[in-house]
Amino acid sequence: MVSSLGDTPIAVLPPPGPELVGFWKSKLSGVGPMLDVLAGHYANAIAREELAIELGLAAGGGTFSTYISRLRSPGLVEVNGPGIRLESALTGDAA
Repeated sequence: MVSSLGDTPIAVLPPPGPELVGFWKSKLSGVGPMLDVLAGHYANAIAREELAIELGLAAGGGTFSTYISRLRSPGLVEVNGPGIRLESALTGDAA
């Protein structure tokens, strides 16, 4: 998949699955461990507090919130109430 701005390609994205997860890990600073934990829980949501504990972060802290924001902006995660999960488009799964 190629994303573009006008006629200029921005990035060639790998197919959904581990390669696409790896692509985003390399593009978004600091979110790699969070993506790994979320991928390990996919297709289920994980509670914000549980995710923070697995990462050694505070669920209400600035770093945790920044990482969630970095993943939400390009549509990589779904935040529904207290639960967070990877979007199925990232994994290629229709779950």
